[in-house]
Amino acid sequence: MMPIIVAKDLMTKNVETIHADDTIITAAHKLAANRLHYLVVLEKDKSSVVGIFGYRQLAELQRRNSETTKINKYILKLPKINKETPFLDIADYMYRLNCKVLLVVENNKLEGIVSQSDIIKAALNSEELQKKNILDLMSPGIITINHNETLGKAFKIMIEKDISRLPIFDNDDMIGIINSYDTINAFYSKSQHGVTREYSPQKIGIKPKSTVKSTMYTPTNLGDEKTAISAFANDVFLIRKPKDSLSKSFDAAAKINTDCIIVKENDNFVGIVTYRDLIPYIAGFKIKKQLYVRISGLDNENIGDFEAQELNRMIEETIKKLSKILTINSFDLHVKTYHQKGKGKHKEVGTGLIKYSMRLKTLTNIGLFVARESDWDIIDSTSKILSCIERLIINEKKHLRDITRNRWRVAKYVLKENTYNLTDEGGE
Repeated sequence: MMPIIVAKDLMTKNVETIHADDTIITAAHKLAANRLHYLVVLEKDKSSVVGIFGYRQLAELQRRNSETTKINKYILKLPKINKETPFLDIADYMYRLNCKVLLVVENNKLEGIVSQSDIIKAALNSEELQKKNILDLMSPGIITINHNETLGKAFKIMIEKDISRLPIFDNDDMIGIINSYDTINAFYSKSQHGVTREYSPQKIGIKPKSTVKSTMYTPTNLGDEKTAISAFANDVFLIRKPKDSLSKSFDAAAKINTDCIIVKENDNFVGIVTYRDLIPYIAGFKIKKQLYVRISGLDNENIGDFEAQELNRMIEETIKKLSKILTINSFDLHVKTYHQKGKGKHKEVGTGLIKYSMRLKTLTNIGLFVARESDWDIIDSTSKILSCIERLIINEKKHLRDITRNRWRVAKYVLKENTYNLTDEGGE
């Protein structure tokens, strides 16, 4: 069973903080200097906790003046938990709210934080995860980038596909990996004159080479950054096979300071599994009265009332149809919207042309299924991705049924042969 522990057993007490009135540049310096993904934001007088600010917010503020813009309007506010919040409740919050960290607060005083990695590390020792292999929870397929491409291209791919890591390939060989952390840090670590400071993605036990505080800035558009990704490739990564033990593989990953496993079968790269893939499975152990359906990434500026109703109708119909043939534990649709100039009959919402890039993860009793689609029309994109997930699940059910039938045929054949042998022996 999953660990019977609470927040106080998991939380980290030593937390880096920043004030709500500090600027983007201050936050960027502090994140880079401490190799952190987020900072806890306090009121200026440190009297209360406001929320968190991290690399996701830095990416969204790429067009702002980093030296004058304060972070107070862009803080991510999260629900607060207390020291006695149960383990499964924390995992459940993280999954439903799509967050990697929760703040432990009592009497409006920050006691510590519980991160996604804290949850995973505790769960990996459970009997349930000890039985799992990588294939059970990996995201099938792998999105890659050529080593000759730029940081701007890598950033665009990660935003569009809603991924945080991008394996780097030279022909058929994987030579490294770049993540959103390194990408955003690289952008904010350039001098005002456009000269890159000495920088190296952190290796095990090695600190970044430069300790000189450079003046940070953000280019007008991160997607336009021309620096080659080869300069920022991290060569610390782990490759495992689909049938390898999940818990043992993540134990090995922890030893080299990574939470990402690349999956390779024979000579083909077939998938990837990260901490993010494990959270829905862990949260599923909390007793629920109904299926969790999460749609994230959309707001009123990017979708109208009619479209929202149509999306809900289409999703409900798909879930109802699939629920007749298997058990669905979670249905997670994430939408990324981005503006692009162009001509044609592209849908216009708000201030510009919007393209909808979708990723659907469906966790079922026979495994995890992942589909991706994009289109300029949100209803068309939704229709495509729902049809894709249906095909994936139905094909897998047919495959499992065929395996069962073949085993039964073999069993009947063996039984028949044994019967013949017994008859022959009896007649001698």
